[in-house]
Amino acid sequence: MRLLLRSFALGAPGLPRRGMQALPEQLASGLAAPVRLGTPVRTVRDARRGVEVLTDDGPLRARAAIVAVGAQHLADLTDLPVPETHGLTTWWFRAAGRPRTGPFLVLDASRPGGGPAGPVWNTSAISEAAPSYAPAGEVLVHATTLLGEPDGAATEREVLRDLARIYGTRTDRWQLLAHHVVPHALPAQPPGPVDRAPARAGARILVTGDHRTTASIQGALVAGTLAAREARALLG
Repeated sequence: MRLLLRSFALGAPGLPRRGMQALPEQLASGLAAPVRLGTPVRTVRDARRGVEVLTDDGPLRARAAIVAVGAQHLADLTDLPVPETHGLTTWWFRAAGRPRTGPFLVLDASRPGGGPAGPVWNTSAISEAAPSYAPAGEVLVHATTLLGEPDGAATEREVLRDLARIYGTRTDRWQLLAHHVVPHALPAQPPGPVDRAPARAGARILVTGDHRTTASIQGALVAGTLAAREARALLG
């Protein structure tokens, strides 16, 4: 939590104009060979002088492999233990009018003793920070609730009623555009020091992801950087 607070206080969070897909596209654009997509991997195992990867398109051989998957899929390709994960739901609304919060993430801590007073944990008029996320003259609002009772069972009406309280405005004319349920949004982040080094699933098989660093997109980027450095050292 302290790391997240420090990052938000000292940094400038942002959103790519074309969505989060722009991040991997930017990384892939600098590669000498195109990235092969839509090729499910079934097994990754050590082989003589390298690694053998079995895909639906046939076997591949490599000098080393990096397994970068969500925590919930570790058991599909490795013998490593699967970390606990936490889920959330994200609601997307077309707002009527413009919430008076500006380009800020709103955290609700109004419950006595801390925490949200309703099902919404955080929300933002996201198009205020990233205008490309909504047509000109319209406002896109997001709201996050957590999976599990009672937040995960919140209805659209309950979420809108909570947003009306948070923003201090009527929401009866807001239109629900999408409702995403993400059961494995982030790996659990228990207290204590974090070993950020990639794990090993074989002599030349590295395992990385935000479950190896900190539970966030930033953690995933750091994990990928550390894995790339170790792979480079492994290959000499």
